[in-house]
Amino acid sequence: MQLLTIALSAAIGAACFALGFLDAIIQPFTALPDKVKLLSLINHAVLVTTPFLMARIIATGVHQMTHPKRNPQSYGRWWKTIGCIVATACLFAVITRINLEYRINKADYVPCHSESYQSAKTSWRVFASEESLCDRSFKCHIWHLKTQSTFTHLSCVIFVTFDDSTVPIPLKVPYI
Repeated sequence: MQLLTIALSAAIGAACFALGFLDAIIQPFTALPDKVKLLSLINHAVLVTTPFLMARIIATGVHQMTHPKRNPQSYGRWWKTIGCIVATACLFAVITRINLEYRINKADYVPCHSESYQSAKTSWRVFASEESLCDRSFKCHIWHLKTQSTFTHLSCVIFVTFDDSTVPIPLKVPYI
């Protein structure tokens, strides 16, 4: 059972590193890049505190495996320590995230609405130092659609609209 707990905790900790744990910790203390992605406050706090919790769970599991005769109830002090460490890391994450948002607002960064995402479970906002750095979403309008007599290709002209300018793009797509 301890081995499964250690493996699961290690996998969750590795997932946090893959999701950007180090960037989330370092980002508030570095110079602002041209583009900044801000996770929601709760998601940021969870991303920062989870590896600390997983590391302590792994340490407790390894200690329990190497000292099997010790009473499991005697680990209560360890869990209090884990609770204090996680609460401190969570408070640290919230304060640094609020400070980062303040720095972004103070630097007059513009929001990139097309790159930001909001839902009930997760959300993030993207800010850029200039409007030109934001990815623009574009709308495609098919103007003309014509099939050839051999039915081997589909020919069409797509008009791509960026802001106020329209660009025609001819396409010849083979049937599969």
